[in-house]
Amino acid sequence: MIDELLKVGGTKLLVPCVLAVMLVALAKGLFGVHQSKRATRKDFLDLWSHRDDRDELWQQTAIRHLFGEWLPTPIIHLLMKSSQSGRALAEVCNAWNLLEIDDETSVVNWKSTRHRERARRKREIRLYMALYWLLAMAGILIAFYAFISTQGGLAAIVRWVLAIELAVFAVHCLIRSENLKAAHEAIPRWLNLP
Repeated sequence: MIDELLKVGGTKLLVPCVLAVMLVALAKGLFGVHQSKRATRKDFLDLWSHRDDRDELWQQTAIRHLFGEWLPTPIIHLLMKSSQSGRALAEVCNAWNLLEIDDETSVVNWKSTRHRERARRKREIRLYMALYWLLAMAGILIAFYAFISTQGGLAAIVRWVLAIELAVFAVHCLIRSENLKAAHEAIPRWLNLP
């Protein structure tokens, strides 16, 4: 099928075809890794849940395996007192990479000083969304031009590579915006930070 597409489109479609094959292989590999980690996590939790002493290490490890982040025990205890403790734990774990805790005082604060103000976080969320749209549209336009262009060879490959790079940066901006938006809503709610 790829041979037929290359005959019809020439070298213009070489990069998209190679990229499609690579994405399929990458998706299969990532799915396999995810499944094996999931099975290992389940086996671990089955063994770990039979412990009689459920100490702080047990709590931290259980939260790590359930939500993917190491939360300090004081934070776990605080969130477990909530009426929606599962949701609180999940949302704080998703935003934990933006936070830090002082080991001596157990005070939680934003890692970056620019995130400590609500207005600045909102501006940063909007900035990342604007960058996402700008980069995505530029990538689409360059990919479209690469597709309709009569030039082949190295120039076509360079255009496709540029379109792919813009798409990757756009997705990065989208992920960053969504992560910050989720933290912006969850952290003041569950940890009483500004």
